[in-house]
Amino acid sequence: MTTTDLRGRWALILGASSGLGASTALELARHGVHIIGLYLGKGHTADAIKAQVAELQAHGVQTHFIRTNIANTERRQKCIAQIKEITVGQPIHV
Repeated sequence: MTTTDLRGRWALILGASSGLGASTALELARHGVHIIGLYLGKGHTADAIKAQVAELQAHGVQTHFIRTNIANTERRQKCIAQIKEITVGQPIHV
């Protein structure tokens, strides 16, 4: 699969607010991949997250960041339901 094949598909990025997760989200967005980013929120302000989302959306992709601890079973179930709503049932490819 090439990056062209990913255009318009969805990626789920854990730790999307910083480091490798943020870099991966940006690179995928540059190739037209819609982003769902999960993050814990430690040390990140709401303004910083909004700026990051805007940067990703500037590449013409849908971007949704969810602040959650995915290791928590109850939160993970809620997050899965949110993701299904966001993607309208489309699969996550990355």
